[in-house]
Order: sequence, then C-alpha cells, then structure tokens
Amino acid sequence: MVDPRQELGRRSEDAACRWLADRGFRILERNYRTRFGEVDIIAESEGFLCFIEVRSRGGPRLENPAHSIGAHKQQQVLKAAMQYLASRSGVPETAAPPAAVTARARAEAMAKLTRPGAAAAASPGLSTPELQPRFDVITVTWRRGQPGLEFFPAAYRFDGW
Repeated sequence: MVDPRQELGRRSEDAACRWLADRGFRILERNYRTRFGEVDIIAESEGFLCFIEVRSRGGPRLENPAHSIGAHKQQQVLKAAMQYLASRSGVPETAAPPAAVTARARAEAMAKLTRPGAAAAASPGLSTPELQPRFDVITVTWRRGQPGLEFFPAAYRFDGW
C-alpha cells in the first residue's frame, strides 16, 4: 500500500517538473540523494544550476508550504548540493560532511564548473560552461485534484554562494 504522503509528494514533484520544463528549465536530476540529504529537483536554467525543494499541501490547510523549510532542511539541501557539485567536478568524496570541506570543495567544484569549457568535460549533463548555483523552492497546493504552483527563485542563500 502506498503512503498517502509519499503519493502527494510524488504527484507534486511531477507537477513541479512539468511546470519547470514548460518554462524552459532543463531537469537534470530528480530525488538526488546523498548520505547528507536530498534535493528534490536539480535543473539548469538561464545560467543557473538550480537546487529545488518542492513542498506541497493537500486539502483545506491554509498555511504556505514554503514555511515548512527550516534551517535544518536548508542545510541538508546545501550539503547534498555540495556533494552534487563535487561529484560532477572530480572533487573526491570524503567521509566528512561537506561543511567540513566547504571552502576547498566548493572552490574546486566552482572553478571547474565556471572555467570555460570545463563543465562539458566535468559534467556531461550540463550544457553550459558557466553555471551559478541557486536554491529555489516550489510550493504545490492541491485543490479539487488540481495543483496550484508558486515559484520562489533564490529562496534562500548561504554565505559564499
């Protein structure tokens, strides 16, 4: 039997991917998981490598789903994003959490991603050599079986990003 929360999450992520693709985003990954955390969607758009958290609500609840993303979840997304960048740039994975190697790993990953021509070699899935990371949120509110989506580009930031 499927957990109703998991089904709501899957449907919401499907709706978010359709919405993003309709607006020119190129979906690179879905449910990118690491031991540090998960990113719901990783997409490329207009020079940005977007790490996107999808939040949803169904039924009569009035609160905005974006309010459910606290500091802890933001840190998990950051750590998963660091791992994604490291894995695409040849920076070796370490046993330490990315926060412990943030400066070096980020510098090496970003140098390889932003050096002209490097992204294609380091990250075969990326189509442009200069991408800046961005942390976005999409909220999906379901009413009568129909999704209502709201997009928050650069919803949160981290020092040095």
